[in-house]
Amino acid sequence: MKKLLSDIVFEIKKAVKKEIGSFSEALSSYCQKLDGMMDTLAMITGKIKELKNKNTYLMNQNKHLELKIDVMEQYIRSLEQKQLNNTFELARVPEIKDENTEIILNILATKLNIGKKEITNS
Repeated sequence: MKKLLSDIVFEIKKAVKKEIGSFSEALSSYCQKLDGMMDTLAMITGKIKELKNKNTYLMNQNKHLELKIDVMEQYIRSLEQKQLNNTFELARVPEIKDENTEIILNILATKLNIGKKEITNS
């Protein structure tokens, strides 16, 4: 009877060791997979942070360029306005290519018997 009981205990221990070994192998495999997933997650998290930083930088650059464009547009408008302030138009007088407006203004002022400044300020 002792021998039978000893054999049963031995077989049970052997079966339990076999099951524990299988469980240990499976657990080890899952741990390796989990480690791999954690590494991947860390890499993805780092990439997300990098992309967020790049996005912030690009948004700042975009805002800076928009402001620069606004300033340039304002400058162009002021140049256009200044150019309009320095032009004059005479009705029924034909346009001459490469005409000198300074000379024309002087002639006009002389013919009208008025000062040149009065013409430019009108």
